[in-house]
Amino acid sequence: SSSLNPRRLDSRANRLSLINTKKRPEELRKPVQRLSDKDWFKKVRIVAIGVLLKKGVREKDPLFARCLKSLVRMCMIAVPDRSVKDVDDLLYDVAMSNVDIVTRSERRNMKLAR
Repeated sequence: SSSLNPRRLDSRANRLSLINTKKRPEELRKPVQRLSDKDWFKKVRIVAIGVLLKKGVREKDPLFARCLKSLVRMCMIAVPDRSVKDVDDLLYDVAMSNVDIVTRSERRNMKLAR
C-alpha cells in the first residue's frame, strides 16, 4: 500500500519531528490585548498620516484629507484582526504599499471634479 512507501514515511517523520521540536518563545504564547474601537481607529490614522507625510503629502494640501480617508479605509479592510502581535508593522506595510496608488487616484479625482 502507499502508506508503507519508505520515501513517504521518511517525509512524514521529518515533518512531524520539525513540528514537535519547534519551541515557541514565551512572548508568542501570551495573548495580545485587543484594542478598543477608538484606539484601533487612532492607531490606523496615525500610521496613515505618517505614511502620507513621508511621501510628501502635507497636511495643508487639499489632497491630504482625501488620501487619509482612503488609506485609513484600506488599512482597516486589509488588517481586520487587531489582536495580531505585529499589527503596527502590518498597518505600515499596507499603507506604504497603497499610498502611491491612493495619491494618484485622488489627484485624478480632484482634477476631474474641477
